[in-house]
Amino acid sequence: MRAGTIARSVPIINEAYRTRLTESRNLLLFLLILTIFMLIGSGVLLFVSVRQRKRLAAVNRALGATGKTLESYVGYFLEMCSAYAGKLDSLGKLIVRKISSGQTEDLVKMVKTGKFADDVNSGFFSVFDQAFLDIFPDFVFSLNQLLKEEERFVLKKSQGLPPELRIYAFVRLGVSESVRIAQILHYSPNTVYAYRNRVRNKAINRDTFEEDIMKIGHKDIV
Repeated sequence: MRAGTIARSVPIINEAYRTRLTESRNLLLFLLILTIFMLIGSGVLLFVSVRQRKRLAAVNRALGATGKTLESYVGYFLEMCSAYAGKLDSLGKLIVRKISSGQTEDLVKMVKTGKFADDVNSGFFSVFDQAFLDIFPDFVFSLNQLLKEEERFVLKKSQGLPPELRIYAFVRLGVSESVRIAQILHYSPNTVYAYRNRVRNKAINRDTFEEDIMKIGHKDIV
């Protein structure tokens, strides 16, 4: 009887054991899948975090560069103002001296020759060229890439911008009207138009040349 009872209990125990084993396997599989998803999620979050850190670092570098550029630009502006103030002071003293000594004819001749204006313009061009090339150091190289190879500009290391490139420097800064550029540079509007047209005729793609100029210096932050 005992053997019979045991024999009848064995299948029940075996079935319960199998059921428990199946449940354990299912639980283990569920935990394994959950762990895999958590690892994938952690990997995605880590990737996003690293990418965001790189973007933040790039933005910080760009802001730092912009800050340095602004500081440099303010320095150039103050230098220009100081130079103009000094020249105006010198001109005022010269005018007083000439009038006091009765040399009004010499004063009139000096004004007519435009020597003082030329000196002032030369100083302005020098400061502007230096400031602009600090902000857009690759401007000449990038503009040359838009021109036919035999028409490209070759500048010496210490040389400032030639009139044609100085005009297009103002175009790059958003001053596109020839009349306005002429007022700033003390050229005639016809001269500015002639310079612009001369450079545009050297371009590989004449129709989009000035639009391409506006793209110089634009870099996407990744």
